[in-house]
Amino acid sequence: MAAARAGRPLDAEATRRIHRAALDQLARRGFAAMTMEGVADAAAVGKPALYRRHRDKAELVVAALGAALPELRPPPRGDPREALAGLLEQVLGGGETARVVAMAAGLLAVADDHPELMAAYRERVLEPRRALAVAVVRRAQEHGDVRAGVDPDQAVDALTGQILARLWRGGPLDRPWRERTLRWWWSWAGA
Repeated sequence: MAAARAGRPLDAEATRRIHRAALDQLARRGFAAMTMEGVADAAAVGKPALYRRHRDKAELVVAALGAALPELRPPPRGDPREALAGLLEQVLGGGETARVVAMAAGLLAVADDHPELMAAYRERVLEPRRALAVAVVRRAQEHGDVRAGVDPDQAVDALTGQILARLWRGGPLDRPWRERTLRWWWSWAGA
């Protein structure tokens, strides 16, 4: 997100409208076809309001995706199985999350043309969330719940792959599916 300039604070409600409009434009038109003008019109703000918050379209999209996802809390230090289940619940338990994850996955289609978009998304949205999951897997290895030979990054990729495959197939990410997926994951990674 662009650094706020000195002066009057940014209007939080206008920022929420801008982010909602950006996500709507992204979902309906895709990154390449969406415009700052279209976002400004849909959010009922002037283009200067967009540029006070975001340097460009890529930064706007990354901020909107990040704002739409739930703020993740580090899982408690207790049982790694409960920690992983809690983290998955935080990520997928909200109503908007599946839509946002699907839109983020769609960014891969424009990654070659807009590498700055993917780099910013990875740095600001994806990697901080992945780091929490990798930490849980490492803790599970320390507890002896995950085999020592399992690569924590690959283990998180295996779980993420299940989520993306489910989204692409159009299936719900509801609690029964999450529970089945975690049982599969533990049978695969568990000691």
